[in-house]
Amino acid sequence: MGNYIPRLLGGRRTFRSSFTAVLDKTEISEYAKVVIRERYVEMVVEFENKNAATRRLYTGLRVVVMLGGIAMPAFITVIQSLKCDHAAGLFWLTLSTSLAVSVSASVMEVFDVVKSHYTYLATSEQLQTEGWSFLSLSGNYACYDSHDRSWQKLISRSE
Repeated sequence: MGNYIPRLLGGRRTFRSSFTAVLDKTEISEYAKVVIRERYVEMVVEFENKNAATRRLYTGLRVVVMLGGIAMPAFITVIQSLKCDHAAGLFWLTLSTSLAVSVSASVMEVFDVVKSHYTYLATSEQLQTEGWSFLSLSGNYACYDSHDRSWQKLISRSE
């Protein structure tokens, strides 16, 4: 039941904690466990972090583009209907919004943020699948009868 409490409270176990908990229970040399933790697990965590950062960047830029695209026609309509001092303030707000939308869209396009996000996500998922296959001695590891004989293949395939 203890493992389910974080999930019930809205949290979730990280790959690092889940994977190392199972790794610690395998019959494998301590050296192999250290190598797997330091090379493989850290690599997966690095890709997870890169994915999270690019996802936040993409979401932020996309929100600016979406909201700015919605607000621009409204601002222009209001400016055209106003013939007073407020029109100047709205003009600058409209110009600023337009520039923010343009810059956000350009950053997304030039740095290919969407592709980066999906590349990091796919790589992270592939690495995790490889690790769970290793721990369960399935897939590419089905031909091995122990973890002690197959851990080098995990390191080799994940690099």
